[in-house]
Amino acid sequence: MWYEILPGFGIIVVCLCVPGFVTPRIQKFQNNGKLKRVSKDWNEWWMMSRDFRLTGSHYKARGLEGIPDKK
Repeated sequence: MWYEILPGFGIIVVCLCVPGFVTPRIQKFQNNGKLKRVSKDWNEWWMMSRDFRLTGSHYKARGLEGIPDKK
């Protein structure tokens, strides 16, 4: 009957949905509790480049206290 397709359909739906739910959690685990940074426009890219120059990582964002003094 028609309901015999439901278990197979359920398996396919789960297999297609699991990567979308698991990927952000894996990225958060790998980045010490912070979500992946994405640059959607020029300003965000500029800030990510600044953070990388100052700290050596895109994920350790610091404010003015993180900028080393030039003496």
